[in-house]
Amino acid sequence: MLTLDESTILGSAARSGETGVGIRFMRHLARVGRIEEIAEVIQVFYEGAEVNKSPLRAFLAHRVPGILVNHYFPGSTHYDRFIAWTLADGDWEKRIIAAAPSPERLALEVARIKQAAEAGVHNPAAQE
Repeated sequence: MLTLDESTILGSAARSGETGVGIRFMRHLARVGRIEEIAEVIQVFYEGAEVNKSPLRAFLAHRVPGILVNHYFPGSTHYDRFIAWTLADGDWEKRIIAAAPSPERLALEVARIKQAAEAGVHNPAAQE
């Protein structure tokens, strides 16, 4: 869960439309494995924005796959295996984007993808 200080800073950035602050913070959260909090950043920006709430949420959600590829998966998986898996599974980005606004859904989807990439299983959502 985001700290009060983190939420306050992000809320201020959201009100002024400074998405760069949120994106940089999401990168930091990915590097340290705080996946659920990435979704919380999106929620704080959505709640703090004074206009264009839905486009802002979509803009940030669409950044999450790239953030995870560059800042989370390299340190948490066998990266060559992960990249090969992403090339074979064309829907993984869509699943991350859809899950990004929800802390629980994002954490679950990232865990599924990580496990599936390590095992070489495509579309882990279909495996249930």
